[in-house]
Amino acid sequence: MDKWLSEPFNQSKTIAFVPTMGALHDGHLSLIEAANEKANLTIASIFVNPKQFDNEEDLVKYPRQEAEDNHKLEQAGCDAVYLPTPEDLYDSNYSQVELDLEHLENIYEGEKRE
Repeated sequence: MDKWLSEPFNQSKTIAFVPTMGALHDGHLSLIEAANEKANLTIASIFVNPKQFDNEEDLVKYPRQEAEDNHKLEQAGCDAVYLPTPEDLYDSNYSQVELDLEHLENIYEGEKRE
């Protein structure tokens, strides 16, 4: 990705980045369309972040449809898709930080989680 981006950076092109966890829907694709209007290049990522799941079973069950997602992104005009691995994003020194969110963990989406 660094090599691919070096030329646009050198040409001072604007780059929009749309991070996703895949299983794309119309909301994701509308972000790609908006990015295309604002930037010279649009890049999406598909990364199912294992650190985001408390329950290993939920991580395993998360839908993965890379070929379909790539097709949707291509049809929406996305210029590149970045598919990082956990090793790309978390080095061996990574340690999880525990946060006390007090009442915030019980409202909005948090109230739906157990």
